[in-house]
Amino acid sequence: MKFDSEPWGDTLPFAPLRAVWIFGCLLILPTILMLAGCTELQIHVVTIIAPLLACIGTPVQLGMKKLSFADILWVVLIYILMIALTILLNPYWEALLEHWQWNVAPRQEILNEVEENKDWALTICYYLSICVVAPITEEVLFRRIIYGGFRNICPAWLAVIVTSLIFSSVHFFIKGFVSLFIMGMMFNLIFLFRKNLWTSILLHSMVNSIVFFLSFLPKD
Repeated sequence: MKFDSEPWGDTLPFAPLRAVWIFGCLLILPTILMLAGCTELQIHVVTIIAPLLACIGTPVQLGMKKLSFADILWVVLIYILMIALTILLNPYWEALLEHWQWNVAPRQEILNEVEENKDWALTICYYLSICVVAPITEEVLFRRIIYGGFRNICPAWLAVIVTSLIFSSVHFFIKGFVSLFIMGMMFNLIFLFRKNLWTSILLHSMVNSIVFFLSFLPKD
């Protein structure tokens, strides 16, 4: 199957500015709001709304089409494949980290915050941020902007690998580097095979939602 960098015949206007805005909202804006004396709830509400401004555009520009039954079926199948690859490869990565004697966090800090939080309003904000907004903004960023940019200067297979490496790296979670790389690959592949950004958003949201709700399970 042929991969196209812009299979919808249109580019995303102001792509570099959109990328800067999304990174700023995710990495810098929370610190600014905290220093300004905003409450934790206010910070999360703002950081839910602000990144979505970078996702304004027509469905054609964003690469979004109506989801079909086949799209949803592919999301489920790719999810199963992704879990299988993670189970197969992640133990080797963890063994390598142990061999190097790297002291790494067992899971992402945001999940610790979700588990320890007792405020229902803040829990809803966490869910919207992690399972709704992040999949939308990150898929626009990585699939439509970063992948699209690399695809214009290198072969599709290399653009997918580089985009997935960047996706894994910016999550700043060393223990999950391999699993995040696999996720990035699967998000990119389903986007390209189905030529519909909603498929990668749905898959991304499914992954985040499952991890989110698993964080509430009692620990042994």
